[in-house]
Amino acid sequence: MDKVLIYRYFGGLKELLGVFAEQGGFWPRTEEIVHKEPGPQGEIPRSAASVALLKGYLRELRNNPAAQEILKEELIRRDGLACETAEIREVQGKELIESLSIDASVIDVMDLTAVGALLSAGMTYLLLRSSTTGKYLGMDLDSEKEWDRIEKAMEYIVNAVFHYAEHKDDRNGKKSFA
Repeated sequence: MDKVLIYRYFGGLKELLGVFAEQGGFWPRTEEIVHKEPGPQGEIPRSAASVALLKGYLRELRNNPAAQEILKEELIRRDGLACETAEIREVQGKELIESLSIDASVIDVMDLTAVGALLSAGMTYLLLRSSTTGKYLGMDLDSEKEWDRIEKAMEYIVNAVFHYAEHKDDRNGKKSFA
């Protein structure tokens, strides 16, 4: 393709890469990640929504080798397509956290963004590690059983963090927001 066409239709190579990153189907869309199932009263518990979001993120990435390759590229270099996809993921990450509609007082206690960053980064690392060595701390990352263990551990951590945040003020004699 002639460079003139790139500039005419996209404004430049960076803009072309941005369109390619957004429309290339490399990254799971928010609606693919968030599979909310309401409880008996139609409301989704905050911790359950967070678990569903993290499980959806992990499962979508596990089933998307192109996204895994892009994540590897983001770790190696910060230019071109990797830079564009990183920016898209940043926006999506904020959207995903906002989709949880969690009370600001709970977020202040537990710093949801930091907790989410640690958990998603850990799961991403394990996923990328599975394509190189296949093992981590004795866990066989090629085994569905081990991924079930990872998901259960993540669920335990999320529930513990929410429980702590929602009941922190109870221990101090203040009103709880649970």
